[in-house]
Amino acid sequence: MPPSLIFLIFVVVSLALGLGLPTVMHFSVKIRASNKSFFCSFIYAHNNHILRRTLWDSLAAHKHVVKVAPWIVLGDFNVALDMEDSTAGAYGISRGMDDFRDCVNRIEMEDLNFKGLFYTWTKSPNGFGGILKKIDRVLGNPCFVASFPSASITFLPYRSSDHSPTVLSLPLRSCSSLNPPLRKLLRFQGNIFTKVISLRTELDRVQIALDQDPFNRDLRDKQCR
Repeated sequence: MPPSLIFLIFVVVSLALGLGLPTVMHFSVKIRASNKSFFCSFIYAHNNHILRRTLWDSLAAHKHVVKVAPWIVLGDFNVALDMEDSTAGAYGISRGMDDFRDCVNRIEMEDLNFKGLFYTWTKSPNGFGGILKKIDRVLGNPCFVASFPSASITFLPYRSSDHSPTVLSLPLRSCSSLNPPLRKLLRFQGNIFTKVISLRTELDRVQIALDQDPFNRDLRDKQCR
């Protein structure tokens, strides 16, 4: 497996920004090892579809800045894109979903290939009253897909959060400079966190199983223990 540059992105972007407000932040990322660069926009959308329209317009405007450069948009969009993105079901395309679809078409993006959890947000998963939704995504434009064909997206188990952390991995030519610090870290920490790792592994197993069988009462109960 080739060495990779890995971004661990906790999709509740407001926490990373130190803000409690819906927002978008745009960055330009340059990878020294490959001399490649791309635009990256982190999203934390409002839960009201009318108030989200300002965000959609902002992304459409930023497309004129990006032009034909590689660009990804990722984070908590607070709205599903497709009917199958919620275990609660839907009677049709909502106004909020329609607005989101229109934005995705305007900025000419699509979901990047991903693995891991399908549903990225959970609400009260115990019993049959809980809901699972896919409201966190990583979207990329055609230039990003062409420039980073081996890019990998992983949605991890959400553990104690209500959102799944997102990992974006970009293969690089070399990452040898990271090896000594990692070896030093492992040498000093040893097996101190063995029990914690074991508990996290079991929680990950339950949450992955719940993602595949969202109406399983036993799995929902185990998730809440």
